[in-house]
Amino acid sequence: MVTGEPSSRILTHADRCDVRGCGARAFARGLFSELREEQKTAAVDMCGHHFLTAPASFREQAYHVIDETDRILED
Repeated sequence: MVTGEPSSRILTHADRCDVRGCGARAFARGLFSELREEQKTAAVDMCGHHFLTAPASFREQAYHVIDETDRILED
């Protein structure tokens, strides 16, 4: 899991939760490899709620997780 200082933040206000019907601002991103043949890496963005309630398998299957949930009350 990666967290960063404010200058190294990756997710922006434009990034949205990919969970169907949510669309809230994303504070976490999981990177997965080889989900599709034509795409070697896929990113799944999640809002704080969906990330914190995601199954452990989400974190286990992702090869890299960006967790910026510490920012939820900042902005």
